[in-house]
Amino acid sequence: MIPSNSIIELPILSYKGLRVNTTIDGKQQKTFIKHGKIALKLQDALAANSKIKITQQVPNWLIVLNLVSAVTLVTLLSFHKRLQRTDRLT
Repeated sequence: MIPSNSIIELPILSYKGLRVNTTIDGKQQKTFIKHGKIALKLQDALAANSKIKITQQVPNWLIVLNLVSAVTLVTLLSFHKRLQRTDRLT
């Protein structure tokens, strides 16, 4: 049993830019990042059979950056193959 108003640090890595939603037995908890891990301040006591649910959402800007990187890689590979074909023909 962990008393209410305690701060617990969960062994889950996270970054300050990520959106984190944490619920304990269906009740939303306030989370923050402490030493690179998810920490939360308990509103109610935490029992041994309590269920903790954590969801992290990737920010949209990170998805856009990954798409730009993928498109750039595909474009560079296609130019490389096109140059190889041109060299064989000449």
